[in-house]
Amino acid sequence: HLGNLHAFFKWAVANGYADANVFDGMQVKAAKGSRDDRRGSFSPEQLQDMFRHLTENPGGLVRKDVHKWGTLIAMFSGMRVNEVAQLDLADIKQDNEVWYFDITKVGDERKSLKNEASQRRLPIHRRLIECGLLEYIVAQREAGHTRLFPELSYSVMNHYGRNLGRWVNESFLPAIGIKSSVLTCHSFRHTLAKMKGQERRAECGSCLTPR
Repeated sequence: HLGNLHAFFKWAVANGYADANVFDGMQVKAAKGSRDDRRGSFSPEQLQDMFRHLTENPGGLVRKDVHKWGTLIAMFSGMRVNEVAQLDLADIKQDNEVWYFDITKVGDERKSLKNEASQRRLPIHRRLIECGLLEYIVAQREAGHTRLFPELSYSVMNHYGRNLGRWVNESFLPAIGIKSSVLTCHSFRHTLAKMKGQERRAECGSCLTPR
């Protein structure tokens, strides 16, 4: 916005509509030390490689359902790792023919969100459904569970997302040669944010189609 105003007043001064550009020298400084600012985004090739390992498991890296589905959900939704990890089965809902994640603090009193704006509904991407997520959900219900990933324990510092985030950051990404100082589990959020300017989120799975 500041850049647009500066350009407008520059034009106004040049055409005699203003005496000076009051926006000269003005700038908004980025907050230093923000963790999100230091996160990168994954390339389409990296996404394809992760998708292949998560769904085909050629190297045997994925040993638990939570590793596969937790990472795939983060990849296709851009949800924070704790939002994924704390999902209840009751948070997976259907409106007419559309399945969606209801991201809320309702249910488990230990569930948490970053802020009020974090409470939202996200359609479940068709690729997750094609990979068998709904069948996994049915199996969890039939097993008597109430949470999507009951094996994830709660920690005061990192809530339910601690073990899933550690597996992605310390085991999965390094094993397939993707881990770096700016590429972490949180990079899935940055990847989808970057894709927003190129295509709608509902279609972002096209770059994840295995070749």
